[in-house]
Amino acid sequence: MSRSPIASLEGRATRVLVLFGSDGIGGIERRLSILTDAFEEVGLVCELVALTGASAERGLLSHRSITVLDPVRSRSPWRSLRRAGRLRRLIQERRIEAVLAFGHFANALASVAAAGLGVHVVLSEIVSPFTSRRRLWNRTVMHSYALADSLVLQTDRLAADIAALPGPPRRLVIANPIALDLLDDTAPPVPRAPRIIASGRLVRHKRYHDLVEAFALLAPEFPEWSVEILGDGPERGALARLVQARGLDGRVTLAGHVQQPWVQMRQARIVAHCAEIEGFCNTLVEALAAGCAVVSSDCPYGPREILGDTGNLLYPPGDVGALAAQLRLMMSDAVRCESAARTGRASLERFTVTRIRQQWLDELAHGRPSRP
Repeated sequence: MSRSPIASLEGRATRVLVLFGSDGIGGIERRLSILTDAFEEVGLVCELVALTGASAERGLLSHRSITVLDPVRSRSPWRSLRRAGRLRRLIQERRIEAVLAFGHFANALASVAAAGLGVHVVLSEIVSPFTSRRRLWNRTVMHSYALADSLVLQTDRLAADIAALPGPPRRLVIANPIALDLLDDTAPPVPRAPRIIASGRLVRHKRYHDLVEAFALLAPEFPEWSVEILGDGPERGALARLVQARGLDGRVTLAGHVQQPWVQMRQARIVAHCAEIEGFCNTLVEALAAGCAVVSSDCPYGPREILGDTGNLLYPPGDVGALAAQLRLMMSDAVRCESAARTGRASLERFTVTRIRQQWLDELAHGRPSRP
């Protein structure tokens, strides 16, 4: 694809290195898949670099060319120094004009490796990690962030929570984008089953066991309803045992990893989200785009800001009784459920890829340094 000579982009970075670190199946991949495609549509050249081999194994970025800094997934200081050295050479050899980093370790590495090179460094995908058990670690990492030019945060609440911590002087909030095809209204409507969908990695902090326990309380009252949990991870075995222990075989399904969860969402009525902490929660935006009503934990960070006053419901994280009560309100009242779904979908303009892309482009244009 040839680059478009867009006058309005004068002064913006044209060759961008995108550094990320993840497990290959999460929200970072979905976000980067949308953003990098959108950036290249307006002439930016994006070079994707994965922190380790595990980051590039599969997922929504598997179709793209990705440079891997280190084939071994290790957090040893020695390997981190080697990665920093290789990243610094890549920035110089490929004439990179801006570095965008996504993920805690990628952010720290990018800010150190690019120091003094005259490139614009933007750090993002901060892992809402500011809990008591990690406070010292996060303060240490934030000190390394001070070498960067700016910090992009996904929610206002996270921006407020880290306001007193050291880091880049420029901080701004840019939400995650939603792909335009999820808002396509031309597809014929699909009949919706009395089903609750949950989607994401099967890890402890997502608290899928709360959904199983809540549904166990509701199942006798709503015999036509079922639950489908999309995703895979270390908690799968424990969840399967819990489903069996509660007598919910056939009523609760563990569907495994699904590349496009919104396909199943479009056939369901409710999406439930139970996590105790989030970075943003792409699942909620996808659920609204798919036309579902939502019941979500009021966890940091994301749900309250995403759902706003749409009529979708929040409950205190970890409170199974409250989760069951909010699900009952939606399951027993079709009018309420449909109204929340309709209002939620109408609120998604703020998450469109064109709008989010412009916010990123504005940031890249801000104070672009001259190359040494």
